[in-house]
Amino acid sequence: AAIAALQTDVDGNESDADAAIAALQSDVDQNESDSDSADTTMQADIDQNESDSDSADTTMQADIDGNESDADAAIAALQTDVDGNESDADAAIAALQADVDGNEADADAAIAALQTDVDGNEADADTAIAANTTSINNLIGGNSAFTSINVDGGSIDGATIGATTASTGAFTTLTSSGATSLATSGGAVNVATSGVMTTVKGTLNVDEAVTLDTTLDVSGAVTGGSITDGTATLSSGALSGVTTISTSGNVTSSGGSISGFDAALNDQTSTSYSLQSSDNGKVVTLSNASAITLTIPSGLGDGFNCLIVQKGAGQITLSASGTTLINRQSHTKTAGQYAVVSIVNIGSDSIIVGGDTGS
Repeated sequence: AAIAALQTDVDGNESDADAAIAALQSDVDQNESDSDSADTTMQADIDQNESDSDSADTTMQADIDGNESDADAAIAALQTDVDGNESDADAAIAALQADVDGNEADADAAIAALQTDVDGNEADADTAIAANTTSINNLIGGNSAFTSINVDGGSIDGATIGATTASTGAFTTLTSSGATSLATSGGAVNVATSGVMTTVKGTLNVDEAVTLDTTLDVSGAVTGGSITDGTATLSSGALSGVTTISTSGNVTSSGGSISGFDAALNDQTSTSYSLQSSDNGKVVTLSNASAITLTIPSGLGDGFNCLIVQKGAGQITLSASGTTLINRQSHTKTAGQYAVVSIVNIGSDSIIVGGDTGS
């Protein structure tokens, strides 16, 4: 029984061992299958990696080739830019050198011109020094006369100078043994002041116009030139050769006569005319074939007088404007051609009409 039981146990163990062996064999077979499947997957992955690596190598090589091409283009462009910069630098250097050369030439010309100017100034200075030296030597030796002198005080030949400024300085007495010329270069000569008498003994010769602010009292003759404004009084002698006497005041004489003066003419040719203050002392001629109207206005001034001449065939009618016309025959017209009529304002715009009148 023990042996049978042992045999049964041995048989059971063999069966279990066979089952365990079969299970182990199945597990080994499954592991082999899994290993084969893993090997296949790994081989596919390796193949894909190799393919990806080949593609990446191709892409990288293309990128490297492109970078090399870009680098070559960049190097070529950089070389071109460098060449251009070198050319521009050469041109700039050449232009700068030309400018420097031009500046040097201008500087040389300016220096030469300045030297010429300096030489000229030195020559002018030498000439001026020589002339001044000659003038000083002449003045010292008494061989030259002063053309102008400014004396602020003291006296000359015993004549006291009356003030200490150029504008008011004056000699109390000026005595000359020969001819004395004043303002020969065209300047004005002012003699005395208001209320002061200036006496000239001998002949006072005036070549230009004399303007009188007050009164010129002459005991001798006045000849030549013109007298303008103020009052010229001749206590004796004659006024002769004076081309113009123009005054806003009066010209009077205590005796003697005025001769050699021509009346100014005012020729009118229209059919109407109005007398003007400037017609005072004139001969007004009116000439027209038709009738003429002559207006005598107010404001001509007391003492206004003139002559009216009917020069043509047209008769002149005298017309008052703010004035009163007075005629002995109550005439208001000229008598006819070549008639002469006098017009005199006796004051208050009362006008005397006399002469060859008609109605």
